[in-house]
Amino acid sequence: MKEKNCNETFDRLPRRRKDVLELFLQGKTDAEIEKLLYITQATVRKHIGNICSDFGLSEEFSYDRSSKRPALMALFAKYKPELMQGNSAVTADSTVSSSSVDWGEAPEVEEFYDRTEELATLKQWLLEKQCRLVVVWGMAGIGKTALAVMLADEIQSQFDCFIWRSLQYAPALPDLLADIIQFLSPTPNLELPDSVSDRTSKLMGLLQNHRCLIVLDNVETVLPEGHRDDGEYGDFLRRVGRERHRSCVLLNSREKPGAVTLVERETRRVKSLQLEGLKEAAREIFREEGLTDEADWNELINHYRGNPHILRLVAWHVKELCGGRVSKFLDLGTTLLNDELTTLLSQQFDRLSPLEKQIVAVLMQTNGAVSLERVRDRIQPPSSSELMQALTVLKDRSLVEQVPTGDDVQFSLPPLIRRFASQHCPLTE
Repeated sequence: MKEKNCNETFDRLPRRRKDVLELFLQGKTDAEIEKLLYITQATVRKHIGNICSDFGLSEEFSYDRSSKRPALMALFAKYKPELMQGNSAVTADSTVSSSSVDWGEAPEVEEFYDRTEELATLKQWLLEKQCRLVVVWGMAGIGKTALAVMLADEIQSQFDCFIWRSLQYAPALPDLLADIIQFLSPTPNLELPDSVSDRTSKLMGLLQNHRCLIVLDNVETVLPEGHRDDGEYGDFLRRVGRERHRSCVLLNSREKPGAVTLVERETRRVKSLQLEGLKEAAREIFREEGLTDEADWNELINHYRGNPHILRLVAWHVKELCGGRVSKFLDLGTTLLNDELTTLLSQQFDRLSPLEKQIVAVLMQTNGAVSLERVRDRIQPPSSSELMQALTVLKDRSLVEQVPTGDDVQFSLPPLIRRFASQHCPLTE
């Protein structure tokens, strides 16, 4: 877009849209704009998406809506820099250009429920603490990918380059390294070394010379089953966490990689965040679906542990089958388990070790919570330390819950996991 067209388009913007744009250009976050203009963050994102379309970015740039923000910054840094006063993070020289931004397989996020605290924590780790390696982990559907998209959307302009890669189909590490190196390297068709170690060294050199943000989604797919060793990816993650560089690698995973746990104990530049379920913010899902019986909403939220993806599925069923009445759905006394949820949970259960499956079987066959001693007596594991390690893995994957009971600690299965284990897994063989 030429300067004349940019100025004319800016002058034609509706007042509210222009207010949002001016605050955005000053470096305000969506949460800050929400408070200043008394509108929701969803409305802020909608306005910015419309602004991008107004300035023709949907035609000039092929990546999705969320990745057009740095292009919008670049446009105004070039033609109307006076609007960016006070935004020290973005100037005409430092804005990320379209050639240094690659959103890869990142999804479009249309629904995002309040994660203000988590966003603030991650921004502090990546920007203020300049952490080298960060992992966000939690159960499937809890909102890890959406959180990472919103985070990257807000902070990518403060990095020299940004790249998003999904590991959903478990790419071999040499191939992933080659892909990232070719993107970051200024030399086209760079000839790469054959060994994984040498390719990792090549990437580490690039991360030292440039401040890059790399997001790796679905990391659990490249971790070996049983959670005993992270394989070749473990060596890579340990080097990223330990070696000196200016960049950050952000991981999304249903499981916390063992390599991260190890290096996290050694340095403050490696952090991990377990993403919990929504609480009050989950009620927005039910409002959007027009559900009734608000007094019963918290019971439904707690039953599904605040998992936003699962709650959206449940809300749809309540609306379609129970006329939107939550009390009527609760009276059925059932736990929703459709094909989609079965597939998600099957993927997690398939990765369990034999000992972890035995523990789930014992908990499934017992009503209420079970003590560590009772689990040990029923299973007779190789050692108490292996039993405690297996329980820790199950708890970290949100498959088992720890229940404090006075001076003792007991364990139980969440309702959805109990229903799935009893009907779909041959755990009692």
